[in-house]
Amino acid sequence: MKHKNVLVIGAGIAGITTALDIADRGITVHLVEKTSSIGGHVQRFCCKAVNNVCTKCGACLLKDKIDKLKISPNIKIYLNSNISDVSKSKDRFSVQIKHGNKTSSVEIDAIVIASGFTPFDAATKGRFGYGRIPYVFTGLDIEECFKENVGVQYFEPLSNKIPKQVAFIQCVGSRDPHLNKGYCSRVCCRYALRLAMMLREAFPEIKVDIFYMDIQSSGKEFNMLYDQCKDDSKIEFIKSIPTRAQEIPETKSVRVLYEDMAESKLAERDYDLLVLSIGIMPSEENQRIESLLGINTDKFGFFEPNVQGVFLSGACEGPKSISESIQHAEKTAVDVMEYL
Repeated sequence: MKHKNVLVIGAGIAGITTALDIADRGITVHLVEKTSSIGGHVQRFCCKAVNNVCTKCGACLLKDKIDKLKISPNIKIYLNSNISDVSKSKDRFSVQIKHGNKTSSVEIDAIVIASGFTPFDAATKGRFGYGRIPYVFTGLDIEECFKENVGVQYFEPLSNKIPKQVAFIQCVGSRDPHLNKGYCSRVCCRYALRLAMMLREAFPEIKVDIFYMDIQSSGKEFNMLYDQCKDDSKIEFIKSIPTRAQEIPETKSVRVLYEDMAESKLAERDYDLLVLSIGIMPSEENQRIESLLGINTDKFGFFEPNVQGVFLSGACEGPKSISESIQHAEKTAVDVMEYL
């Protein structure tokens, strides 16, 4: 049988997983990554263990996969690279890979798109003050803070001040038809609960409010987290999406205005820290990949499979958690091998 070559576009956790599973079966994999490093967004995520108990966020799974990737003899990695041209002849693809000033031409038997996602830009929700009010952060900002073992109290806006009141606002950039984001991003509820628990562990006196539209539960893992948070007397769930946030310079705090559904009236609360749970958007690369491969996207911009020999892996198909992306990537590898 003629030796086979597979192209994987994107070296996030889904792309790496698919590449490893295919390469382990003796297939040569060309792994193309547009940035200077592998790992994608998961590199920025922190371990969310609480009291040394794993909450199964999946962030720790990346390191082992990267270590295996680096020693795999069947994977060729192209960093700071992109696909500049693709043409198909019979059952094969001729692919031009541009890296720096060089272009490599490779013959490919199957293509896997693992372009991942783009985090929602919280600044476009101007009423919440991200980028303008110094006490407003995204969940990703908090992740990176814990990732670096800095601790939230050392954020520049909170220097020498231990936060006592923290709020999360859910569905920022998700379930919003006005932004053509009518879908649920699936991951936001889970990471908000985990981060709330981490903040409670870091600052035992802290009070956490979670403003939500609906709590999207999925699986035993989520139910365990949700039950733990509901049982914590210092975590309150408020069924309301705030209308806006405003800075209170005198107290170095942020005021959240919202509708009190129980009382049917407008209400407000002040916080030391406001965290926006931003959603998942299609990757900025998707339009370019769509034009190169002729693959369809849905009404939100996520890929739909419609080209023979082209497969999807991870969040490029739609919002997924780390564990869901890995499971999907493993299934994609099986589908590719059956195709080959």
